Amino acid sequence: MDLRLSVFNSPFRTILFAGKPHAEADDLTPLYHIYTAYGWKSEPTIISTISPSIAHDPTYKFTSEKATDVKEASEYEGGGDGFEEIGRIIWKSIGSNRLDFQGRVTKIDEFMPSGGFLWKNRTFTGPDGLSYTWHSGDRLTVEKRGETGETTEVIVARVCRRGPKWTFKTHLRDCLEIMEEGMHMVDWIVVTWAYIWTQIMIGRNAAAQSASAASSASAAAAAASV
Repeated sequence: MDLRLSVFNSPFRTILFAGKPHAEADDLTPLYHIYTAYGWKSEPTIISTISPSIAHDPTYKFTSEKATDVKEASEYEGGGDGFEEIGRIIWKSIGSNRLDFQGRVTKIDEFMPSGGFLWKNRTFTGPDGLSYTWHSGDRLTVEKRGETGETTEVIVARVCRRGPKWTFKTHLRDCLEIMEEGMHMVDWIVVTWAYIWTQIMIGRNAAAQSASAASSASAAAAAASV
């Protein structure tokens, strides 16, 4: 199953549409609603499921590619009816971020500790008791033991990255591809992916701003030396 983002480069404010790989836009169903308020450093990211009763209602503008059309559930015409919150990421300026999920509030670093090369991996225990690892945010794997005792790494989900030129109406769009091995824990995959990819986007934006500032300073120094 593919879960395609309605908004490019916006894992913290988007609609996830469910469909088969390479399905056309008309065959996609809005399944998850991810919302973070602007100025969100002190605001939580709320992940909710979307009821079939409102999924294809055009007044909700779920097919819009604009982040501004993704609103807090209570701001829609139905006042929040048709949305069911499944998880909440609580961002902290000091200390560990927290995750409100499955009836528990847990520090992210305890629920999904870092590991691997440069600490870019995140590992959590799934609902089946198995250990799942996000590798640099690109793919989620689980190790399974075969009948003869050998251990095999199985891909459960992976991120498909596309360019900004692709529109919602094409199947070539940012998506979260979930394999058969992950269909029993889709909520878990979506919630953990939302956290990891938001962190990745924060890092990329910070790096871009630093590069821009360095370039501006270099240009100013060059101009001053003339």
